Amino acid sequence: MTLSLLHPGRVDVGLGRSGGSEPATNVRIRRTVQYYDSFDDDVRETVHLLDLLGADGVEVFVLAASPGTATFAARKGLGLAVAGHVAPDDMDRTFAAYREHFRPRPSRDRPHVVLCLPILVADSDDEARSWFRRVQQRYLDRLRTGGAPMQLPGDVALDWSASERYRVDAMLDAAVVGSARTVDAGLRDVGRRWAPDEVMAMTDLPDLDATTSSDVRLAEVTAVLAEADGVRPATLS
Repeated sequence: MTLSLLHPGRVDVGLGRSGGSEPATNVRIRRTVQYYDSFDDDVRETVHLLDLLGADGVEVFVLAASPGTATFAARKGLGLAVAGHVAPDDMDRTFAAYREHFRPRPSRDRPHVVLCLPILVADSDDEARSWFRRVQQRYLDRLRTGGAPMQLPGDVALDWSASERYRVDAMLDAAVVGSARTVDAGLRDVGRRWAPDEVMAMTDLPDLDATTSSDVRLAEVTAVLAEADGVRPATLS
């Protein structure tokens, strides 16, 4: 409510089951360390309070990695943010479930999906893959310890086992990484396969200049996509 008054227009509220951080932080932001089983009720309560407040421009998105959560969001007429950056293996069914079960509500009359993806654009495919190793290392650290600071160029060895590599590759399977030309083709495939209303780019790098460079190149790619015939443009967040 306060944000909507300070910045009229659109304020997104993302509601998810996961704390989205390392175990120590998750323990501190929860009321207890017990299994969190009241998510559905908490979402209903939050939406009810927002409706009572009449918060203008506030859009509620349920964060989902499964068809079950997507169906819940759909039946409540809420937006959906799909966790393609951590759980891409079930995205086809997640999208389908949400669109099949969507029920309009006064503030949203049609399905609206934000697809979160790891996206990295560099000068060449080789340079992008080199930077992407930092992302892979971070996901590996999450598997082992729950999280660790990202490493700068030249410090990444990726000393993973076959099992660890399989799990990291599975989490990053939907990543769009490469030169502008490669990412352009990748985003076109994303549009044809899932047709998201928006794409949220997760450029998870330890270097500000590299991140800014990737974002600038991505903006150029999406500007071309928006002008292309037969391609449904998506908003990049």
